Amino acid sequence: MVKEISLILFFYFLTLFQNSFLSHYFKDGNLVNIVLVFMVIFSFLQKKESRLGLVAILSGGIFLDIFSSYFFGLFTVIGLGLFFLIKKLKPFLDSNKVVSFSLISL
Repeated sequence: MVKEISLILFFYFLTLFQNSFLSHYFKDGNLVNIVLVFMVIFSFLQKKESRLGLVAILSGGIFLDIFSSYFFGLFTVIGLGLFFLIKKLKPFLDSNKVVSFSLISL
């Protein structure tokens, strides 16, 4: 329970940092979505029986939806799609650690 709450708080402050601080340095709109990057990293690094990846996807998606100008639910749906895609592809990527780490670094 403590891990889930701390993960939700982490994504809340990460979203605030991205939307309030980093937006002043990237005025052209070329900002890397660091919340989405962390959502994917948490999905890759979770254990099979853990639900922290799903908590990361849902909290990051909801906070991005709250602070974005797009319709509500867009980032949550994108995150859930990535989560289930990673969950289906993870057995193929676990056989060779070099391939999985190279895909994460992209």
